[in-house]
Amino acid sequence: AGNRGATTALAWIRREDEPDDGLIYGTASGLVVCWREVSGRETTFEESYCAKLANPGEITAIAFESGSNHLAVSNRNSVVSLFRVGPRIDLHPLFSIVIKNHIPKALAFGKSGEDKEIHTFGLYDGIILPTIYLLPYFGIMLINLLCSSGNVTANLRRGVFCVDDPSQGTALYRYSSWDRVRTYP
Repeated sequence: AGNRGATTALAWIRREDEPDDGLIYGTASGLVVCWREVSGRETTFEESYCAKLANPGEITAIAFESGSNHLAVSNRNSVVSLFRVGPRIDLHPLFSIVIKNHIPKALAFGKSGEDKEIHTFGLYDGIILPTIYLLPYFGIMLINLLCSSGNVTANLRRGVFCVDDPSQGTALYRYSSWDRVRTYP
């Protein structure tokens, strides 16, 4: 970890217009660090970007959407930021927002109609906050899943997401209705 702090979130990324992979990670000290693949005789990675988020705090989650090359990052200070990932795996800020009384634990990209969304899953409150990121409009909708969330993964093609609910087990939800479909102990 060195002087950057422990790694607290990470994501592999691949831009649709680039053959090489990238790795993005966040640290306990609030840094977002990007590494890009450098092809050669042996595949290696080099650092291509490093910066602190607005209102720095421990990075809690990272999510990437390849179709738009957008990266969402959240931290323990209730900040959710959206970036465009450049071709050299560098980040270009689009916006940041502080969501009061909500500490994001996990992020996922979603879509309702033509609007793209970032879904933030609360660490302690069992709340999912889909935030629409079509600029200049920006809105927040509150949905309570009635569970605490650990990790989250989403499958937009199937319209479902899975929440690691530490008190009950892994829960499968449907995006269209926000209903719990099944709980796996």
